[in-house]
Amino acid sequence: MRDIITHLVFPTEAREAVEFYTSLVPGARVLDVVSYEMPSADFEPLTIRFEMAGRVFYAINGGSSFRFEQGASLYVQCDTQEEIDLLWDGLSAGGRTEMCGWLTDRYGLSWQIVPSLVDDTIYGPDPAAAERVVQAVLRSQKLDLDVIEAAIAGHEG
Repeated sequence: MRDIITHLVFPTEAREAVEFYTSLVPGARVLDVVSYEMPSADFEPLTIRFEMAGRVFYAINGGSSFRFEQGASLYVQCDTQEEIDLLWDGLSAGGRTEMCGWLTDRYGLSWQIVPSLVDDTIYGPDPAAAERVVQAVLRSQKLDLDVIEAAIAGHEG
C-alpha cells in the first residue's frame, strides 16, 4: 500500500476552501491543480492536491449532491494555545462551534482542534488524570491549554 489520502469533495468551492485552509495552517501549500472538461457540469471541474501538516489531501468539486457530515472530521493536534486560537478562530469564522473542540467551517467540513496534551494524557499511564482531562474537554467548546494542564494536575475548576 502506498498511502491513505483524505479526499474532500465540495459541491463547488474546492478552490476557495483550499485557499482558505492553506492560509490558516502554517506551512500548508497547494501542490497541484488539475482542471478538466465536464460539459454538463454547472461547476468548475477540478482536483486540487494540497498538503497540511505534512499530510496530502485531495479536494474536488463534485456538484450539489455532495455534503460533509459531522461523523467524519479532521482532528488537529496543537502544541500551543496560539495554534489552537489561530485555527479555532479562523476555521469557525462563518461556520459554527460545538462542544469538545469541534467546529464546522463555512464549507461544512468538521474539525476538532485539540491540544496534543489531551491525547498524551488520555492515552498515557495515569487513568485519573485521563478522566479529569476528558471531563475538562466535555465542559468546553474551544479547548484551553491552561484548563487541560490544571485538570492533569488535579486542579480543575
